[in-house]
Amino acid sequence: MKAGLQSWIMASFDAFGDFFFWTWKIGPSQAGRVEAPLWSYKLGLDNGWIPRNPRDSVGKCAAVGVSAPFEGSFEPFRTGAVPSPTIPAEYSAQYPWPPISITSAEVPIPLLPTFTNTAAAITLPVPTYTSAPASATADLDGWFNDNDSTGGIVTVAGCQYPDAYTASFATVPTAACTGA
Repeated sequence: MKAGLQSWIMASFDAFGDFFFWTWKIGPSQAGRVEAPLWSYKLGLDNGWIPRNPRDSVGKCAAVGVSAPFEGSFEPFRTGAVPSPTIPAEYSAQYPWPPISITSAEVPIPLLPTFTNTAAAITLPVPTYTSAPASATADLDGWFNDNDSTGGIVTVAGCQYPDAYTASFATVPTAACTGA
């Protein structure tokens, strides 16, 4: 797995040229583990899936058969133009949503856990700046779009959920849960 991660990371480094984005270090959660290990550059260095020298990635794309950079143009919807195209009917027929089954799922699709968007939205605290007057951030509340009032995602009360870190149910559900 580490070799696969390192291959993907080196291809990303090579594809981006002189740029890559990573968070230097993700600290452990209250549970004592790094919950997002692939975001932690330091953890990747320490565990061998990020190369010590990013320059070692030069030529990785060519080594996997990608020899020319993309020189075309993107369709307008791929760069944010509206409206986006519709999904072709043949694709929707081949890949229905919701899916009919999921490989390796412990339970049939109708028994998978559901969530609801009734939680309070989590907002970031407003930053404070030592060299700026308090009035510089007085009108900010940590929420970018005041018209966005959709709630946050939360579990449905009374439903069983798999362990968040192993994705395994303690007790496999036998009926769909509606929270009733």
